[in-house]
Amino acid sequence: MPRFITRLCLIFMFALPMLVVRPTATHASYPPPAAPSSTLSAIGIYPLVASGKTDIAIAACADVPSFQFRSEQTSVFLSQIFVRATKCPIGVSGSWRAVTGAVPGECFTLSAFATETALAEAGFTARAARYSVCVTALGVLSPPQRQSITASTGAIDTPANGATLQGTIPLSGWAIDAASWSGPGVDQVQVYTGETLLGTATYGQARSDIATGNNDSRYTNSGYTYQLDTTRLTNGDATLRVRYHSTVTGEWSTVDRAVTIANQVLPTNQPPNPPTLVAPTNGATVTTANMALQVQDAGDPDNGPNPSRSFSFRIAKTDNSWAQESGLQASASWAITLPGAGTYQWQAQSNDGAASSAVNGPWSVIYAPPPPPDTILNVRYVDQVFAQRTPRNVWWVFCGPSSLAMVLNYYGVEKRDVFTDRAPTAELATEMRVDGRGTPA
Repeated sequence: MPRFITRLCLIFMFALPMLVVRPTATHASYPPPAAPSSTLSAIGIYPLVASGKTDIAIAACADVPSFQFRSEQTSVFLSQIFVRATKCPIGVSGSWRAVTGAVPGECFTLSAFATETALAEAGFTARAARYSVCVTALGVLSPPQRQSITASTGAIDTPANGATLQGTIPLSGWAIDAASWSGPGVDQVQVYTGETLLGTATYGQARSDIATGNNDSRYTNSGYTYQLDTTRLTNGDATLRVRYHSTVTGEWSTVDRAVTIANQVLPTNQPPNPPTLVAPTNGATVTTANMALQVQDAGDPDNGPNPSRSFSFRIAKTDNSWAQESGLQASASWAITLPGAGTYQWQAQSNDGAASSAVNGPWSVIYAPPPPPDTILNVRYVDQVFAQRTPRNVWWVFCGPSSLAMVLNYYGVEKRDVFTDRAPTAELATEMRVDGRGTPA
């Protein structure tokens, strides 16, 4: 029957193969905490041959001077917890016998851990790394299988259990996995209400009280904080849930806190009244393109959230060829320039900073610009004495042709001097008789 070792054996007959166990990969902390002064870096498990049987030795590398280990064979023996020196790097020369006299087919459980202060039975059992190994032949071991060991624990410090909460409050606490070889053993903390995720807490804050309480500085950076906006939650009883992720096993653990949410319930905002349309009056006719649309504030039932209203205007031509909008503005008057004659419609709304009123309007307005003034031509006057000298019985009056001759000359169409040359007037009179536009006297 194999026996567990109670004393150190440093005599090795020859070099033997070794099985080195290192911690599993872990996630980076959030944010990365300062490096702890208590770190277990590696554990080595080695087969030794003595007196024709297999002994099993164990070694540990840590930045503390000693580590603890024990061995067990189910239903056969459970050794005491030994405290032995660490050595880096690990190797057979720095190992300690944990099992002696083993034969092929026998299996054992080896536990080891390194801390600043030696752990009592309960603490070691809960936190120590645990490996299953079997003797497969003389001096040969199966690869050590690390068992899943977690010692996750955490707490919510604030708010207190049963607290009544309003507004934004700090939610704080701490979380560790005491089975971690290095650091606090947690890399992420999330905050929930029931099953609804609210956000991710800031993890890695200094908590010397947790390190002191666990006699291990690796838990120094184990605090978390989260700014909880309770207005996101429904008033009444609520359960705050903190979930924290273990870097040892990858599992999530939770801690709950019962609270009451009691935020002030604000009344529902009522939209303002539609503004009163003032000018131009409905159906008015204006003669200038530049004009101002004017309204009057008609108030707000709850006068909020802003104590004063802003206004928006819209005007469009009824043929849909043109439209403009003012957007929200503080002034109750909006100056515009109409693009041309026609009929327009305009309307307006009020806004209280959160809601808009119903639209008031439309009112119509007609833009009818005055006709342009008559043009006075500065035209020399034709001597119409000749123009009106007509043979008896013809009865053509040359007044029309002479006037036409003056206009054509003014615009440069008739190049001859109609004022001294009477031939153009006579020719125009002949043309008017031919095409029928002449008028008998």
